[in-house]
Amino acid sequence: MQAKPLSDTVSPVSVQELEKFLDVYDDPILEDMLSIATDAVIAYLNVDLLPRQWKYVQNLKRLPLTVDYKRYPQREWGWIELPYTALVTVDSVEVDGEAVEYLTDDESRPARVYPKTFGDQLVIAYTAGNARVPATVKTGIKMMATYLYEHAGACDVTEAVSKSGAEAVLRQYRVEW
Repeated sequence: MQAKPLSDTVSPVSVQELEKFLDVYDDPILEDMLSIATDAVIAYLNVDLLPRQWKYVQNLKRLPLTVDYKRYPQREWGWIELPYTALVTVDSVEVDGEAVEYLTDDESRPARVYPKTFGDQLVIAYTAGNARVPATVKTGIKMMATYLYEHAGACDVTEAVSKSGAEAVLRQYRVEW
């Protein structure tokens, strides 16, 4: 299983907002720190912050156990949890390259899709992201970007979520799997 965004991350925090937060101006590295912090916060929350398209692929041919699923025509995918969702739309669901019918459960966290057809490969194209990013999440991004800026090259990005204090601020928005 793998989900990939089909476009670059856009931060809900501008470089100008980060400059004001840090009281540091015209430093070209701030844009990079903001981008890294935004990606790390998205990964921590398991939620995309602003709407963008994603592609989820699950390929049974790559699984280590070889089973002839065609012998079992009643087999189902079951509910598929979509990574990084605040689900906006499900754009398409394909099984073995063919469009199939599906159900969605966009009320659950994470959102889920139920393909009504089974096969070797499942591809779900969807749009995920929040219409509005809470101020607390924006503050968490700024906290993490500040930590990364102040410890440039001397810190681990995954540790920066907790060491910056952003984890405590963001925890309430995290979607657990």
